[in-house]
Parts: sequence; C-alpha cells; structure tokens
Amino acid sequence: MTTTAEPSVTRALRRVLLALALLGVFATATELALIGHRGSPARLIPWALLLLAGVTLLLAAWKPGVRTLWSLRVALVIVALGSGVGVLEHAAGNLVTAREVAGGAALPLRELVLGALTGGAPALAPGILVQVALLGLAFTYRHPALRTASRDVPLRSGTIR
Repeated sequence: MTTTAEPSVTRALRRVLLALALLGVFATATELALIGHRGSPARLIPWALLLLAGVTLLLAAWKPGVRTLWSLRVALVIVALGSGVGVLEHAAGNLVTAREVAGGAALPLRELVLGALTGGAPALAPGILVQVALLGLAFTYRHPALRTASRDVPLRSGTIR
C-alpha cells in the first residue's frame, strides 16, 4: 500500500527547509542590490541564478507535484554549479590582484591562497547559493509527491522505499 501521508513533524521540517531556502534567495538578492552588483553581464549571472531558484522554490511551495519538484531539483543543481563558478571567478580575480600587488614577484603558496580568499571580491560569498540549493534539494528529499507504487521494492518482510 502506497500512502502520500506525511508525519506532521516531517511536514513542518520540510516547510522550514523551504522557508530557509527562500530567505536565502531574498537575503542574497537584497545584499547584491545594496552593494550594486550589476553592470557587466558577468555580474548579472547571480541575479539569473537567484531568479531561477526563487521562481522554482515558489512553484514547489505552491504546487508540489512531480514535475514541479523535478524541475526544482534540476534548477537547484544549475544554481549550485553556477555558485561554484562564482566562487572560482571571485578567487581567480583576487589571485590576479594579489600577484599584481606583489609586483610580479613569486609568492609562497600560503600568500597566494590568502590573497585569493581575502581579496576585494568576497571569494566565498557566491557559495551562499550552494546553501540555498542544498536547502531546496533537502526539501525535495523523499517528498510525498515523488512517491509512487512503482518505486516499491519488494523484500522478504515487506517493502522498502
């Protein structure tokens, strides 16, 4: 027998995960707006990722069906990958700056790493979108809308999902 009922604690935790993901989208968009993160096409990428995450998260909150939840999963993987690229881009820009400040002199590895992480562009800031993506993906984990009878695997003593 397949049931789509979900314990109230699980349902509440799922709502909290969704709320935290949406809060992350809103807070990140607010921060980007306040620091003036716009102008060049590359600076618009996080805005596109935030829009993608925000729209799909809201759709999943409004109508959590199979298509919506799978669309959310795909969108959040794209957001996480884009976030990773952002971390690398920020770190690479900081690394170039650190080398320029050194006047072309060879820097020890420790100095290069510190320069990449502590330069003008916050190297780890784009990583917030990975957190948003992970929260959203956790929301979809074993979601009742994704459970179907065809996924039941018979075992000796019953079924497992």
